[in-house]
Amino acid sequence: LHLPTHLPTDLLAYPLTCLSTHLPTYLSIYSPAHLPVYLLTYPPTYLSIYSPTHPPTCLSVCLCISIYLPIYLSTYLSIYLSIYLPIYLSTYLSIYLSIYLFFFISYWFSLVEGPLSGEKLEVVDSFRYLGDQVSSGGGCAESVAARIRIAWAKFRELLPLLATKGLSLRVKGRLYDACVRTTMLHGSETWAVTAEDI
Repeated sequence: LHLPTHLPTDLLAYPLTCLSTHLPTYLSIYSPAHLPVYLLTYPPTYLSIYSPTHPPTCLSVCLCISIYLPIYLSTYLSIYLSIYLPIYLSTYLSIYLSIYLFFFISYWFSLVEGPLSGEKLEVVDSFRYLGDQVSSGGGCAESVAARIRIAWAKFRELLPLLATKGLSLRVKGRLYDACVRTTMLHGSETWAVTAEDI
């Protein structure tokens, strides 16, 4: 079983020193929003909450666990076996146990229901829109980096002309301003500049 090497930045890690004390509080906050939950343990086995009235559901190929309310003191933790998560060990742990190595990590699905006829829309950190790079965190750092890459590509296209000896420096400068500089500054008036960018 391989742990993911990169986890999203908007994770919420919740260390549980005693499941019977903190788990109902955690679930009352996050279960109504139907947030997927990672339950990480050490060594890296993944457990799901088992309840007779609300059985665990494997929500994605990722190690994603959905927990439903209500949760009772008689609820047990068990390793959830599925085709997506092959585990060759089965055990039951009482919820009364004080477990120090569990962390609940909750964040939204990478695929959410979109407004386009119920199609799945992928949630990404940034995307290209009308030649501009829009990022979830705001700011213009990614837009600037994207325009610089595009300008460098345009410069490499014009390099044979700019390096030729048959053109004067004035013509080369005007050619650079008309093609490379214009490409680099295209759409800069719409960049959302923040204090960090300045």
